[in-house]
Amino acid sequence: MLRSLDDLAKSLCSAASPAAAEPAAVACAHSEIQREISSMDGRTKAVASRHLSAIACHLLASPAAAAAAPDDLFVHIAQDLVPHLASGRPHAVAEATRVLAASPSVAFPVLFKPLTSCLTAPDPRASIAAAAAFCELSAPPADVAPFLPLVPHICNLLTTSRCIWALISVLRVLARLVPLVESSLVVDPVCQLLTRSSDMFLTFQCIRTVLAARPAHGAILAIGKVKEFLSGARDSNLGLLALGMLYPGYANECRDVTALLLNDGFNSNIRREALHLLMEMVDGENIMGIVGMLVSHVAKSDSDPGFADEILGAVLGACARNVYALVMDMDWYVSLLADMARSVHCARGWGDEIARQLVDVGLRVRDARPELVRAAKTLLIDPALLGNHLLCPLLSAAAWVSGEYAEFIKDPVELVEALLQPRTSLLPMSVRAVYIQATHKVITSCCSIYLERSADSNKVLDVGRGSEAATGSGEEQQIVDKDFFSEKSILHMIKLIEAKVGPLFVECNEVEVLERARKLIGFVHLIKETQEYSDNEKFTTAKELVKNMQTVFSKELSPVSVNARSHSDFRSGHRQGKEIEPYLILGTHNDLSLS
Repeated sequence: MLRSLDDLAKSLCSAASPAAAEPAAVACAHSEIQREISSMDGRTKAVASRHLSAIACHLLASPAAAAAAPDDLFVHIAQDLVPHLASGRPHAVAEATRVLAASPSVAFPVLFKPLTSCLTAPDPRASIAAAAAFCELSAPPADVAPFLPLVPHICNLLTTSRCIWALISVLRVLARLVPLVESSLVVDPVCQLLTRSSDMFLTFQCIRTVLAARPAHGAILAIGKVKEFLSGARDSNLGLLALGMLYPGYANECRDVTALLLNDGFNSNIRREALHLLMEMVDGENIMGIVGMLVSHVAKSDSDPGFADEILGAVLGACARNVYALVMDMDWYVSLLADMARSVHCARGWGDEIARQLVDVGLRVRDARPELVRAAKTLLIDPALLGNHLLCPLLSAAAWVSGEYAEFIKDPVELVEALLQPRTSLLPMSVRAVYIQATHKVITSCCSIYLERSADSNKVLDVGRGSEAATGSGEEQQIVDKDFFSEKSILHMIKLIEAKVGPLFVECNEVEVLERARKLIGFVHLIKETQEYSDNEKFTTAKELVKNMQTVFSKELSPVSVNARSHSDFRSGHRQGKEIEPYLILGTHNDLSLS
């Protein structure tokens, strides 16, 4: 027996709670209506048709029921909407959008063309609704390929419509379609709209569409507009929108303007977004320019330590990425690390990382070691750095580098004086131990170079007579000889070592410092003992002594493989870290802590 529309509506509404019962009620009602439509009685068919329309309206209002509805029901709804779309009714456009979203595969062939015709409807409400519908339906993750036939209609609408919101909606659709079509077909009307538009949001959308197409002639205009927005981006929302439109391919063209947004006068969100964009631009060709500019900005900025800290972290992370893959000039990077170390902001948290990278570069890049030693010396001779306990790891790394690669030192006298200056007493004992070990390596290297130069004449330094001469002349603190590896220079360093390191046996109770001081003083005493031999034996004995000490220090450290496993399971009797063995780092505990 046929139910009335009131009975059908009551049954569907009662099934809406609980929600799980609603799809079953719709399916049951649809089954009954299908049987009634197949009836031979005309009156029964007419009533069933009205019932079917009622179910369609219910589906459009209930997403849960629409998800379980059969496809033929959506076909019926779509066909009912076609005449309403043809007449340009805004309400029909909204209903068609819901049908397409619920069942695109079934409804798209029926409703696409009628909905497209609504873009040019006389009623502006219909065109706005149609533009919004296509904007919603083409939004990710939807496939935009079926919407390609819209391009000619949208381009026509760009030149005829005066409704800003309709234009913004179709431009969003066009930005998604433009990678799939010929760029000139799309960009020309968009550029015309961009030129005459005075609305800010419409201008933003035009820029985004042009940059998505990436044609050269359109990009110049769009980039010019972006620069205008960035130059006056005191409004954080506008600045962020402008920065968000710059694809990495175009961001480099706005680098100078983007760099200005790092200044203290701009909103913190804009500054961070500008920094993020600048770091995305970094590649092997422009890294020196961008990173150098950022480090210079940090040196000039004092009002926001937190942001300066972020810049240093971004620079260190970008340069060290993939084992310094972007750094083409290691000498430049070593010099940059030294400049960063002197920054007041470095002490707040990046001293450890800079120290790690200084040592890591030395271990990995042989050609960078001369510049590394020079940069380390500039840090060691600066007495102002010794009073900052946060820079102790950095100074420890600089001392280790100076000693490990002592053969590249050009002025060993100045370096030894820096390693033994009185203010080193402010350093922790572990760092002082590294300083003394570095001094030991430097004096050994100097003696080796001096003996090699003197090999032809069998001339060996006379420690006893040289010390007396230096004492009598009162020139202990100044070496006038320009040859830093001459007998006079080495005698000055030996005397300085005895004066500065000897008292540590009384003043210091740290075992690591005492052990290294004992080794250094012992080496100096052995050199002095060679004076007791005959002239023929002095050179041979001194050379053998220095050669043996050089052998002790000659084993180079190597970086640990990035693929090496550090875990070892001794309980099972099997060492799991065998691949680490070729990269074993030799040295004392303090040396290992640096690398």
